[in-house]
Amino acid sequence: MKRISLKTTVVLISLLAGTSLTGIVWAEGKAQPASAPAPQQAAKPSASAVAKTSIQAEADKIADELGLTLEQREKMKALTDDFSAKEKATTAGLKAKRDALKNELDNDVLDKAKVDAIVGEIKALQASLLENRVDQTVKMHQLLTPEQYKKLKEIREKRHAERMAANAKAKAPAKGKDKK
Repeated sequence: MKRISLKTTVVLISLLAGTSLTGIVWAEGKAQPASAPAPQQAAKPSASAVAKTSIQAEADKIADELGLTLEQREKMKALTDDFSAKEKATTAGLKAKRDALKNELDNDVLDKAKVDAIVGEIKALQASLLENRVDQTVKMHQLLTPEQYKKLKEIREKRHAERMAANAKAKAPAKGKDKK
């Protein structure tokens, strides 16, 4: 059986997370009364908002390819929202502990006990990240039918191959230019 990387799983889970959000936003947009005033000139969306929209579109596309039901989309969104909140909090804690470790190692007088304690906290946070990712993957696997999961694996493999080809192309030296 071919194994799929944890990173690929997490990315696809994240992509699938917001699938129901677009449907809700679309439905809310359609439900506005015809007499509603036209909105003022909209501000240019931030890069973050554009990225979220792009991710949302990709998640919707994957959900459509998998043939997710409305119930599955809603459960996937709840699952991903929970995962994202835990991931964000743990990642922030991890960054703070890494900064603390750097500061401790930069001190003129090194306190090995403090360093060891911070390293232990970093290990615990890293383990928590891994547990969260595995838990997310298990729950997603339980949510999908065997056919949907098989299709998801195919989508992952195809996209992974596309990314690898794009990375190889980006790293290739430009034609007609010699390296010195």
